[in-house]
Parts: sequence; C-alpha cells; structure tokens
Amino acid sequence: MIGTTLAVLGALAFLAIGIAALVAPKTSSEQYGLPSSEPYALAFVRALGARDLVLGLIVLIFLIAGSRGAAGAVLAVCVLVALADGLLVYRERGTAAMKSLITHSVGGIALLVAWAALRAGL
Repeated sequence: MIGTTLAVLGALAFLAIGIAALVAPKTSSEQYGLPSSEPYALAFVRALGARDLVLGLIVLIFLIAGSRGAAGAVLAVCVLVALADGLLVYRERGTAAMKSLITHSVGGIALLVAWAALRAGL
C-alpha cells in the first residue's frame, strides 16, 4: 500500500511537471535549472515535458492494471532520468543552479524510495 501510494504520488508529480512544461515552458526552464526564453530551447523544454507526462501516464497505467512490478521498473528508469537531468544542469551551470540541483536530487531519491517500496511489496 505504501509503495503504491508513493508510486501514484511520483506519477502525479511527473504529470504535473509535464503539463507545466507544455503550458509554461519558460517558467519550467527556470525550475529545471536552465533558464531560457529562446524559442528552440523552449521547444526542448516542451519535449522534456512530454517525456515526463508520458512517464507519469505509464506508471499510472501499470498501477491501474495491477502491474506493480512494471510500475516499479518504470520508476527505476525515472530515477535515471532525474540523475541525468541533474547532471545536465550541473554541467551547464554548476552550483549556480543549486536549488534546481537539489530538486532533481530529492526527486530522484523520492522515486528510488517509491521503487524500493514497490519492490519490497510494501
């Protein structure tokens, strides 16, 4: 039950992040850690938003279907997404983007906890 609840929360967070990036890419780019108002950069922010939206939907679909193991596998991949996103921000801005780096790190840890709880059958 705890694992499912955490997985749902993670999926909802991905949905919210994805929708925000599609609707307000400039604000999302700032929150992501790479602020930009360049049209091409904002197109990539929208692409990241679409990625997050799809990941959230996949987790929810697996949970609704009763496939906790599959949902957990997607959450494990999402941990890698959070890690990659954080590394990209760090590479471009270093510690100047500390708030965003913390957000990516905390998100990755939360996803890791959700994955572990699902895997443990909690």
